Amino acid sequence: CGSVLNLFMERFGHSPQVVGGILEEECRSLMSEFFKKLRTSRGDL
Repeated sequence: CGSVLNLFMERFGHSPQVVGGILEEECRSLMSEFFKKLRTSRGDL
């Protein structure tokens, strides 16, 4: 997780807990459908 300001390295008095896999299947499905529609409307990328 990085950007111009790495929030995980700053000292704000707390550390956020990162939990992976939340809504994983729903997100995968949404992204797959989006790119499938994009490919069919524009041809192969």
